[in-house]
Amino acid sequence: MAKFTKGTQLFVYQASASADKVFKVDCPKTITGISATKSEIDTTCLDSEGMESVPGMATGGTANIGLDFDPAVVSHVRINDIFEADETVQWLIGWSDGTAAPTYSSSGSVSAVAVTAGGTGYVTAPTVSFTGGGGTGAAGTAVIDSGAVVAVNITNPGTGYTSAPTVGFSGGSGTGAAATATYSPAGLVLPNTRTWVSFTGYVQDVPFDFATNSVVGSAVTVKLSGIRKLVPKAV
Repeated sequence: MAKFTKGTQLFVYQASASADKVFKVDCPKTITGISATKSEIDTTCLDSEGMESVPGMATGGTANIGLDFDPAVVSHVRINDIFEADETVQWLIGWSDGTAAPTYSSSGSVSAVAVTAGGTGYVTAPTVSFTGGGGTGAAGTAVIDSGAVVAVNITNPGTGYTSAPTVGFSGGSGTGAAATATYSPAGLVLPNTRTWVSFTGYVQDVPFDFATNSVVGSAVTVKLSGIRKLVPKAV
């Protein structure tokens, strides 16, 4: 099923910031041009019947972010500051299939859970537990289908983990479910409860457009570095 653009959110991960490393961009009007074209490497042999090639390195495109620029809005000013500082940052687009925001963890956290066995007989979703790994606070909710666990959505990535914790299931009237957790060191945490598109890039320009009977507009341009990445929402 197609996804609506209503509910789309834009975030920036600024690793150099002393605080608030992740911030939400207020009221983007449009986000376009998120592309990266792969170059062509010619592998044609002299005895080939036609031209042959394989994909080469990707050349990042130019993304355009439409804003009604307001100097009283902190996120708009931060984008301008990134432009003036010649800084490369990570841009994160959260799709409308979720509402969770990305976070920054100063210590290790749980980034994903993969179900290795669905089990049988589950009438309700079992309780998910995380033990070991040296950290605390990780939490998740199980998703069941036809009596089996099919996914685990992370509701809290936790903090302080130095290795992947053990995942356990209890209750729900079923048995046999099993899963493994993926541990991520300090850094950006993307919730798996919505789809994400992420890309790295620097701000090429923050123009200001003034016109009669209008607001001050800005078509911010961001030059992508490398290829953009799609991270689908967990089932």
